[in-house]
Amino acid sequence: MAAERKAVRCCALKRASAAAANNLRARGRGSRFATACAGTFVGCGSAGRAVGRGLIALWVIGGIGLALIVSASARSQEDPRLYDLEPYDVLTLKSGEVFKLRPLELRDRMLPANPRPNETLQVRLFDRPQQVYEVSWADIQSVKLFEELLLEQAALLVENKRFDEAFRYYRVLESRFGSFRGVAQAVQAAIFREAEWWQQQGNLNQALALLRELHSRDASHPQLQELFGTVANGLLSTLVEKDRAEAAQRVLAEWSQRYPNDERLAAWQQQFAQRAQAALEQAQQHARQGQWFEARTLAVRALAWQPDLAPARALQERALAEHPMLSVGVVELAGATGPWPLPSWAARRVARLTARALCEPVAADAGGVRYAFPLGELAAEENRLSFKLRPDLAWADGRPASAADLARSMATLTQHGHVPGWELVFDPVWSWGEHELTVNLRGTRTAALGLLNMPLWRDVQPGLAPVARPGLVGLGPFFWQSSSEGLNRFVRNPAWPWQGTGGLREVVERRFPSVDSALQALRQGEVLLVDRLRPRDAARLANHNEVQVVRYALPTVHLLLFHPLRPHTSQALFRRALAHATSRNAALAQLGSGTPEGAIALLRDAFPLDGPRTEDHAPHAYDPALAASLFAACQRAGERPQLLLAHPATDMARQACSILADQWALAGHGPQVQLVELPPATADSSHMPPEFDVLYVEWPAMDPMVDALRLCALEPLSQQGGPLLERAAASLAQSPDAAAARRALAAVMRTIHNRTLVLPLWQTTEYMARHRSLTGMPEMPSTTYDDIDNWSIRE
Repeated sequence: MAAERKAVRCCALKRASAAAANNLRARGRGSRFATACAGTFVGCGSAGRAVGRGLIALWVIGGIGLALIVSASARSQEDPRLYDLEPYDVLTLKSGEVFKLRPLELRDRMLPANPRPNETLQVRLFDRPQQVYEVSWADIQSVKLFEELLLEQAALLVENKRFDEAFRYYRVLESRFGSFRGVAQAVQAAIFREAEWWQQQGNLNQALALLRELHSRDASHPQLQELFGTVANGLLSTLVEKDRAEAAQRVLAEWSQRYPNDERLAAWQQQFAQRAQAALEQAQQHARQGQWFEARTLAVRALAWQPDLAPARALQERALAEHPMLSVGVVELAGATGPWPLPSWAARRVARLTARALCEPVAADAGGVRYAFPLGELAAEENRLSFKLRPDLAWADGRPASAADLARSMATLTQHGHVPGWELVFDPVWSWGEHELTVNLRGTRTAALGLLNMPLWRDVQPGLAPVARPGLVGLGPFFWQSSSEGLNRFVRNPAWPWQGTGGLREVVERRFPSVDSALQALRQGEVLLVDRLRPRDAARLANHNEVQVVRYALPTVHLLLFHPLRPHTSQALFRRALAHATSRNAALAQLGSGTPEGAIALLRDAFPLDGPRTEDHAPHAYDPALAASLFAACQRAGERPQLLLAHPATDMARQACSILADQWALAGHGPQVQLVELPPATADSSHMPPEFDVLYVEWPAMDPMVDALRLCALEPLSQQGGPLLERAAASLAQSPDAAAARRALAAVMRTIHNRTLVLPLWQTTEYMARHRSLTGMPEMPSTTYDDIDNWSIRE
């Protein structure tokens, strides 16, 4: 019956299409085909009958001719990712039927402008590409090329304000079909529309960024100048109101460069000059009163508003000569840490400035790290350490330092858990005289020396982390004078016995929102040093005339810690699923783009690559299928985990966590991740978030043995590691020699790996950038302010 119905239908279509029978001809094997007014191909020969029957079957199954392909607009609506499909073109006949074709073989992908009715178009059906057909232009209503379909869908998304999705289409069009007519114009129109929309929403920075892109594509765009001026004018009003001189100068300079004849520019230039003059007058008043810090700060502010203001430049130089002051640009200011004693780069930086430790590393070799006592003499025996303090050593307030002061300071810090692993290494019984302190040991001498690498202050209050703050005095070359929003001031300690050959009277740390803004301040002379560059910045500044890049001796280790009490991360199976869902190689390829060779590398353990090796296990390999299975096993049906991924407010951490969140979310049954940025540390805020599931940690590496003890003592590991990790940590702390310490360290890392207590990611080489006028710095320091006694500023 089916064959009979097909035959009847075929005959009917032959009769109906007699007039158009010769308008669609197939080449090859001598076959001829005709098309009915309904648009179904009908054969006139044996080969034609075979193909005709197949097409009739499709027509019958679909019920209508649209079963072969939907219209271009409908198809675009149904599939928002049209660019992922194999390219095709669309043929619409005057009878209304639509056919999906293989891309037409056209010169420059352009249809003839005015084809004659008796001319034909050669086509191939999408699902039968071997056969070539000829269709008469007299029967064609329209031909839509794949590029036009993409442009239509992108335009529809732009119309609906779905700009991100639209530009995915435009990126495909530019990369694969960039020479197609209309692509460049469509992209420019979309950029303008989005810029206009962001301007209406009040996001002038985003609007200006898009207008820059449009200007780079077509500087003569007819509507560009007016909108650019409107956006720049509004943005300058906001920046001037917030007193952001550097950003305002950049906007004004860009506006002047692109459209120098805009009549609105003169008013802004005059306003900038007035602000510069007002700041200069205030600076001169402070200089007359001998307030050189304030004078220099205001002179720099005047120069920010008017860089060519000569009196402000002269006053800045005079202030620096009268009161040598070093301005340092940082992204994170030091402050109090939270409930977990995580190492902090900013805290370590300030600690070296305001206090010296009992033990400081001086060298590292195959036998481990070697320490010295910078405040006097050290005698290290098998089960005790004896310290002899310099008799001329005094606290920052001038009071003579005694061994009892050191004992009380250490006891206060350790009682509040700020030195993890202390109870494993040290006996609580100590003894001291006026300048001599003896500490008894339970564990190894090497671990004890490492744990004593901590800064000391007098009058440390309970609950405060070992980070100096205003009101505390230390044994260091500077003391913390004041702390305000975004600014910490340190002044020279007159009681410090080693004054060196430098002469710096003050160090000011300024927090910047990003490394880029800090480097801009360095180029403008507002700061002379920028701490902790991104690795790619080191490559970019390597050959700069006025700026020198300085490499740190020790790297930073990046790893993930898991909250021990949260419902998902408290499960070892879920933590392992996250490990298998993490493609560290893919993340590293993005993070390492443009960086110096070796500046960023994958970790095997939670220690630097040149640290101790534990070769008896391998990191959890990227395995998305296994990750999906483990995720599924950890959750109830229909539930998708929600994770909070917390990270420091650094550029590297932001980018890395965004990559990790995408990887986990794309894994089968993987979690939805919300990023939580830790607020920049201040003197009275916690450095830890109130809640999180996974914590991205930037751990300044120092001594693998001590780092391991600190790591094991953290809550996430101490609660989840159990007795096995506790015993391994105790064995490490009490190792009698270097060989035993390496074996114990391997056992610690094996336990951490087996229970996925830590997910090691990568290590990064750390850099700073200094202006060449800053001299006396060591070639490869361990911390930012190493040997600061000998630093000086050359005019």
